[in-house]
Amino acid sequence: MGLAIGTLLFQGFPSMAEDDEARIPTVFEIKNNDEIIRLEPLALVRLVYGWTPGAEKTEHELDIKQARVGLNAAYAKMVEGEVQIDGADPDILFAAWMRVRFADYLKLRAGLFKRPFYKLRMRSIADVEVIDRGTIDSDLKDGMDYTAQKTGAELEGTLAKKLKLKYRLGFFSDFAASRGYASSNDLVALLSMEPIHEVELGAAGEMKFLTNDNAFGDRTAAGDLFVGTHVRNWDAWLEGVVGQDPRYEGTPLFVGGIALVAYTIDVVDVRPLVGIRPVLRGEIMEPDTEVKDDLAWRVTAGMDFLFVYNLRIGLDAERIEYDRNNRDGAADDYKVLALVGWAL
Repeated sequence: MGLAIGTLLFQGFPSMAEDDEARIPTVFEIKNNDEIIRLEPLALVRLVYGWTPGAEKTEHELDIKQARVGLNAAYAKMVEGEVQIDGADPDILFAAWMRVRFADYLKLRAGLFKRPFYKLRMRSIADVEVIDRGTIDSDLKDGMDYTAQKTGAELEGTLAKKLKLKYRLGFFSDFAASRGYASSNDLVALLSMEPIHEVELGAAGEMKFLTNDNAFGDRTAAGDLFVGTHVRNWDAWLEGVVGQDPRYEGTPLFVGGIALVAYTIDVVDVRPLVGIRPVLRGEIMEPDTEVKDDLAWRVTAGMDFLFVYNLRIGLDAERIEYDRNNRDGAADDYKVLALVGWAL
């Protein structure tokens, strides 16, 4: 059993979008002749306290997970750049990129930023309804290195405005981003669209060209499908992944899926409360399809209380179980996560 308490600074909540009195302005604009320079300060801090009782010893842990500050700046619609540093990360530089717009359908971005794979990882932790992104995200990011920040360059843009048909195609090197057996050069592609208003669906793929001498192959690949919707106060998300694990001999095939649904109850008239948001998430992962009874699953039930000025208090209860050959040494767990957050 675990207990965690976190503190966050992040951007706003959907339920506050139309309540100007409940928001703190974080975007500043400077006019330069006919053009506009836009400046947006960024901040994200999370403090986590963990409590794990045991038969022989009870463990306590207090850790700063993120401590980020940064700035996003744009000149007209031509150039945009962003820099973020994270004092809680040994690498300290979290993001540093610049994007040049040639047309709506053609933009070039280069620097250190998230690869466009696994949509849940691409969303800021400030916008994710649950406190912990989950088992699949952890394996893809910290284990197999299919997601998270990496140095690279990509082309991106919007091909059809009515459908919001967007693409991203990038190449990312293992420069200053080697992660053990998963060290690689990566080719990543993403295509998404909104065929129905507020309903997004898409697909992504990544091919890893392994560069570590100890790797169990020359290359691996993974694919991702997702669909999400925001209709009135409902938010729902489905995502599935399949691919090869570069950490093990034979690069075994893994599959996983996640489903999330949340509903925001607006209570703006009861100040200072803005909304209450219950959330339910389930995910399942089979890390090696050739091994029978090799499953990991997680169920999360949570509740967020959203206040004016983007103050958030959340509570999640998670049940994690592993029915597997346990090659990673994972154990069943039950934890409770508590979150307190405030936005700029």
